[in-house]
Amino acid sequence: MDASKWLNWVAVRPQPFWYDSGVAPAGHDTQVTVTAPCRVGALLGVLLLVQGACGGGAAGGPSGTGGAGGAGAGDAVVTPCVPGTGVEQIGAASLRDRATCLIWQRVVAATLMTNKQAGRYCDTLAQDGFSDWRVPAPEELATWPNLAVSDNAFITNPIYVPTAGTLADGCTGNSHSCNLTQYNAGALACAWQGVGFAGPTVCVRGTATAGTTAARFAAAACDACKAHLTGATADFHVADCLPYATFTGAVDGGR
Repeated sequence: MDASKWLNWVAVRPQPFWYDSGVAPAGHDTQVTVTAPCRVGALLGVLLLVQGACGGGAAGGPSGTGGAGGAGAGDAVVTPCVPGTGVEQIGAASLRDRATCLIWQRVVAATLMTNKQAGRYCDTLAQDGFSDWRVPAPEELATWPNLAVSDNAFITNPIYVPTAGTLADGCTGNSHSCNLTQYNAGALACAWQGVGFAGPTVCVRGTATAGTTAARFAAAACDACKAHLTGATADFHVADCLPYATFTGAVDGGR
């Protein structure tokens, strides 16, 4: 095969093939198509990319399209989001809301968590090829397509601690969140809740398209929380309590 010729390399099942056309041989299931002059070695029937430009950036690994691999080592790469309507299934357990372009877990975690437990849970979550999950802000959570009626408030981020006192004391003894409630269908509201409260948690990743979140539920805007965070009555501030967080799969004394 002429090494100077651009080839289509297509990984197929049950065996990989080299071929010049953009169509897989009959009876084979095309998985990935990459246009590149690559040298490929075969070992035990598995193609190993040894040299060449087979797609992907240095940080994020192969993307299959030759240049969109900068999401971080080990993280999956998805097609760019075009704002619109509806949802897109991502992997086995995630979805992308086309209205905001945020990627969400499809369901809440099985265990009720405190705000710090939720922070640790999302921070260590690896799902559908992504490892950059986080707890959503209330204005983001209000847009989650699968948000359902619940007897408990949903945990949100960030965590707030008293302005008077140390970070350690605040994080371990008096941390609060501006959580989101939906006790009745369509009746969303904020709730200022403290260190001992445990509620449902769902993780999110990405940055919302500007103007697509529910700004009225932001902590500095909703009545239940803003008095603690803005103006002359403000007595709490944002804190990084992740170093004080644990997650063991069960509520463990509010930590």
